[in-house]
Amino acid sequence: MYSLSAGVSVCNLLRGSAPDWAGRLAACCVVTAIYVYITLNYYPDGYSWSKELSLIMLVWVGFLGASVCAHEGKHIQVGALKRVVPPSMSRWMDALGYIFTAAFCFFLALLGYEYAKEALMLEGRFEQTNIPDWVATIAVPAAFAMTAIRYIAAAVSSVLGGSYGATPEDEAIAAAAAQASTEGAER
Repeated sequence: MYSLSAGVSVCNLLRGSAPDWAGRLAACCVVTAIYVYITLNYYPDGYSWSKELSLIMLVWVGFLGASVCAHEGKHIQVGALKRVVPPSMSRWMDALGYIFTAAFCFFLALLGYEYAKEALMLEGRFEQTNIPDWVATIAVPAAFAMTAIRYIAAAVSSVLGGSYGATPEDEAIAAAAAQASTEGAER
């Protein structure tokens, strides 16, 4: 896979004739040499270890991705009440939804902590990589705690009139409303 992507990069460098193509080609050769050295000397024989490592990375990326989604307003939200309350109460309903979601994430972080504590006490290890089990399980409480903190920040932002944690559509609607009110005030 690396060979294919490196070959495509070299072809693009030579075809595009960028002014610094020689430096980029030299950098590509150095990176390739380092990659080959590390692969031949430090990776174990066979691919049995890759499943375990992929699993650990998948758990971390998945749970940390939930925290990033909460930050960008792309995660699941409690917003049913927002549709039925007057617009003046909208930000308070958003804050209430964020607090409820933060409490749920905090509860899941506590459960994840208990699970990770058990994994740490059992001192289990993955068979092929010899990585401790807790390295994967600690992702659950860490990510849920970060997500809870982000939702608390979103609640505070909502109460103060900000848009942290709001969906991109809600931000666009709020920006349009703010612009309309400033244009109306200027006239």
